[in-house]
Amino acid sequence: MKNIKSLLYAAVAVLLLPLASCSDDDYERVPVPAGQEVYFSESLATTHNITRGTSSLEIPVMRIKTEEAETVQLMSEDESGLFTIPGSVTFAAGESTSKVTISYRFEDLSYGTDYNVSLLIMGNSSEWGQSQVHLTLSVPEPWTKLGTGLYRDDVIASAFNGIEPMETEVDIYEYDGREGYYYLDSPYSAVFLAPLFGADPSELGNNVRATKFIIDATDPDAVVIGSAAAPQDCGCILGSDGWISIFSDAPGTLEDGIITFPVDGIRVCFSEHAGQSFAVNSNGAFRVVLPGVTVLDCSIGAAYDGMKTAANGSTSALFNLAFGADVESYKYVIAEGDVTDDLATVVAGIVDGSIENVAEGSIENTSIAVALEESGMHSFVAVPYSGGEAQTDDAVIVVFFFPGSNGGDIPDIEILLEMGYAEEYLKPEAAAQYPSTSNLVFYLEATDVKSIKYYINKTSVLANFGEEEYPEIVAAYGVDGANMLDPLKQNGYYLGLFSNREAGTSYTLLMLVESIYGKTYLVSATKSTTAIEYTGELVLGTYTITDGEGDNQSAASFTLSPTEDPNTFIVRNFLLNNASAFYAAYDSSAATLTLNGIEQGYEDDGNIFGKIYGWFNKDKDWVYAYLSSATEDYATSNVPVVFGIDAATKQIKTLKTYLSLSVFVKTSEQYIGDALAFTPQSVIALDNGTAAASAKTAVSGFTKNFRYLQTPVMLVRGFEAASGDKCTKLDMKRELRTVKVQAEPCARQTKSNFTTKFAKRF
Repeated sequence: MKNIKSLLYAAVAVLLLPLASCSDDDYERVPVPAGQEVYFSESLATTHNITRGTSSLEIPVMRIKTEEAETVQLMSEDESGLFTIPGSVTFAAGESTSKVTISYRFEDLSYGTDYNVSLLIMGNSSEWGQSQVHLTLSVPEPWTKLGTGLYRDDVIASAFNGIEPMETEVDIYEYDGREGYYYLDSPYSAVFLAPLFGADPSELGNNVRATKFIIDATDPDAVVIGSAAAPQDCGCILGSDGWISIFSDAPGTLEDGIITFPVDGIRVCFSEHAGQSFAVNSNGAFRVVLPGVTVLDCSIGAAYDGMKTAANGSTSALFNLAFGADVESYKYVIAEGDVTDDLATVVAGIVDGSIENVAEGSIENTSIAVALEESGMHSFVAVPYSGGEAQTDDAVIVVFFFPGSNGGDIPDIEILLEMGYAEEYLKPEAAAQYPSTSNLVFYLEATDVKSIKYYINKTSVLANFGEEEYPEIVAAYGVDGANMLDPLKQNGYYLGLFSNREAGTSYTLLMLVESIYGKTYLVSATKSTTAIEYTGELVLGTYTITDGEGDNQSAASFTLSPTEDPNTFIVRNFLLNNASAFYAAYDSSAATLTLNGIEQGYEDDGNIFGKIYGWFNKDKDWVYAYLSSATEDYATSNVPVVFGIDAATKQIKTLKTYLSLSVFVKTSEQYIGDALAFTPQSVIALDNGTAAASAKTAVSGFTKNFRYLQTPVMLVRGFEAASGDKCTKLDMKRELRTVKVQAEPCARQTKSNFTTKFAKRF
């Protein structure tokens, strides 16, 4: 069929030969019509679109003589071979038109492809039209342009410092036959990014690339963008961290033509940091508005601005207000107490007028004074209106304490924080489970508490900081104490337990307590665990273990502590400052110290070597495990870890097994590499305080910049090709521990004006 086109032209030439004249007359003869004068119209469309759901198209054919039925032969050319074309066309008696039906299987065709087909009428001709046509059969991309919508970014706004959410117009397409499957045409365009660089869009050619930004909203209650395995390319790069891509980590929603995702429900990836992702949409601002949807900005902001006292002694509460572009008016009320839990009822009462003292405000006034006399907690509730309709979803509440006409400061609340031993707070049978050598109990008594955040660490670590820095430490690294609020309300107190502490060590508990009156307090308590008297021969303390050299060096530490049993010890913070506490058995005759993988407080779990131990990073997409093997090939990865004891010094000196702290992708179970790896050639020494800090990864406490304390960075030689051995030996089904991992952060030099908020974690 490759030569059919030349054959067609040759056929035309043959048909025209009898019409050529041998005369020397210098005029062109008119062709003599042949047969029933069948022809293709000169106005016949030669380009046809083929769409999903079709299986054929019809090409009209005309004739002049219509008295009799007639079948005319056709020749055709189809280089693709994907179309079925008849070899003839039939006219019924009296009919001047017929059709050539070209059929196909749509699934055999390719999107975005043009197919060329030629048709030739054989043995007929007409001066009224053409006997041959060349057709272009196009299969367009399977997207229908819906129009121009809006895209509001909260990806780069969350990922980079100093950038606020921005909105831009964007062309939006929907997949044919798949309602709700959209793509946005390059939302991160040069025009969109130019203001960030303070540049002309023409200068950002290397920062952007065309991309189909696909959003799957086929299920409006579970909208999806990309996946962890195949994140969606954003088509932009802002700095040295590389090209940006994202995937949704929580389902979004499509409601009334607007797509949104929950706060932190999207994760961002950077091409220069493979395998890592970070939560974005931290402002909850990510939004796509589909074409034809009108979005009203009916937001209303309010802030209490204190009390005003007039010359006659009357008092008023002052508020500063801000209004969205579509707010036309608003109604408000001041209610006694904190009505946050009853906000919906109050809002409904404002709208239907069923509650008293509702006032109407003007958006012309962004500062108002509301007469108020009684002191105490109050709630300012406002409902915006647009087009005469109450926009109840945009209602705002401000809870504040009002001093009142008698003046006075915001009231203080009563707080008592203590820390001690279980036997001081619990019944004897319960206290026996929590010996004071490794457990501390805290007792909190407080009233009118709104929120709590707490942080505990060794007193020696916190001694490196001034007390003025404590609030910042708790705010940045503390644990949310929301679980304490209900017991405090019901009982007036809360008891908590910190387990797996080191014996004979002082700990300090810091707590930020916010009152319902808007005042924040820092309280603290310090207590030491009781020491265990040890009179045995082993040398206790912190040991460092190193293996390899340069970039290939692994270096870590662990602490050997005694128990009541003279031959049983606890190895704490094993290779990593992760609060681990493994039992270790001392065999004096064999001069060995053996860890069988059983951890204090988790005895029922059995040997956890060769199983997931915990999250490797804060974003919880990587996990790690202790792998221990008798052989270098890690044929098994859960054998006991055996240390050799020096006969003369009674210190740990050698490692008799192969040991690694290996990292895996949680979702795919892919083996990433070894954060740390040790062999029987490892060097172990008692840390007498002279070892270089850089040689240790299990470092307690903070650096002065209060960065997030991530786990150790991967060694250069750690990114080995995965043989699969370690992965198959790892029990990925084990329940993850949620112990906190703190280690020395990795310093990273910034090479761009755009500094990610995650740079400290790379």
